[in-house]
Amino acid sequence: TGTTPHTVAVDPSGRFAYVTNNGSTTVHAYTINQSTGALTSVGTTATGTTPHTVAVDPSGRFAYVTNQGSTTVQAYTGLGSLAGASATFTGTVGISSPIATGTALSLNANSLTTGVGLSISATGLTPTAVPPGGLTSATTVAGSAIQIDVGSTANRRYVAFLQGTTTPTGSITSIASGVAFNTSSDARLKENIVDTAFGLASVLAIKVRDYSFISDPNHTVVNGFVAQELYEIYPGAVTVGSDAVDADGVLLNPWGVDYGKLTPLLAKGIQELNTKVDASAAGLSASVLQTLATANAITINGTLTINGVTIFNGNAKFNDEVQFNPDTTGTATIPAGQTSIAVIFSKPMSRAPRVTATPQGIIDGSIGVTSKTVTGFTIQLQNAQASDIDVDWQALISQ
Repeated sequence: TGTTPHTVAVDPSGRFAYVTNNGSTTVHAYTINQSTGALTSVGTTATGTTPHTVAVDPSGRFAYVTNQGSTTVQAYTGLGSLAGASATFTGTVGISSPIATGTALSLNANSLTTGVGLSISATGLTPTAVPPGGLTSATTVAGSAIQIDVGSTANRRYVAFLQGTTTPTGSITSIASGVAFNTSSDARLKENIVDTAFGLASVLAIKVRDYSFISDPNHTVVNGFVAQELYEIYPGAVTVGSDAVDADGVLLNPWGVDYGKLTPLLAKGIQELNTKVDASAAGLSASVLQTLATANAITINGTLTINGVTIFNGNAKFNDEVQFNPDTTGTATIPAGQTSIAVIFSKPMSRAPRVTATPQGIIDGSIGVTSKTVTGFTIQLQNAQASDIDVDWQALISQ
């Protein structure tokens, strides 16, 4: 018990016993073994100062504790729920006073072999009507079947999932702007770490389906996976069910898909696809392009960038304009009274180009090109002109 136990009361069903503890200001709940009468502790609930007497109403739904020190009487409901037995709550069930450490409320259903450890029914909740594309504030929501408040600080745990009693397997935690659903993935918890054999081939083999659920009266079409089909390709994302049904023929344990577990497979598929794209880009210039060109099978809509030398073994036909870089074609202006202008390339060519120069208009005398090198050339007039002369030029490399 707690400190200085004082009064004990048994509920009408004979399944629960309650003890007030003067010294620790609590009421202690026990289950009663129906064969031996032995008591099993199932938890405590805070009371007022110096609890004295506890009594249970004839229905077994309510317990009442008198508090001698604080001269109050407190009413409780569902105290028996702390045991492994069945209990139904109506109204408010709460913890009377806060605790700093430990467990405020514990449900022990370890003896349960079939059925449900905890069931919450809130069928009266109705969704708040929101216009299409609109938003609603939290204060307009009708209610929640479960509500958890861990304060406004991030990185607090809403729910912890354990394997056994101590090994963590996952959690639901608060983050700066939402909720994180976590599966334990610490390297210190793992062994035999190797690259997966699954990849792009597995992704391509998965069937993505459109369907509706039989239980949906509106037959709303959704898309996703069929668990049995996905299991044949990627079983790690599938929870295998059974064929068991209830009296109405409803599946009790249907197959399920954890869509989040597909993330590693998709990541590996993208990595392999990127490798294939890089390999294709690196090897396309030689054999593949040659094969496509021979078969007249190349059609490009948009921009084609070729880094390196491109060889056309035959006629090249362009059905639209052809654009060249500023080192291949341009216009130079020879000022009035001068006889030459130097053209300098932005970067050296592989060898001295063939250059043609054409004046825009009639000039006095002839025009020519001199001093051709890999870095540029000079346009030369026979005679100086009375006005500026614009000269169009082209510089091309020949084999």
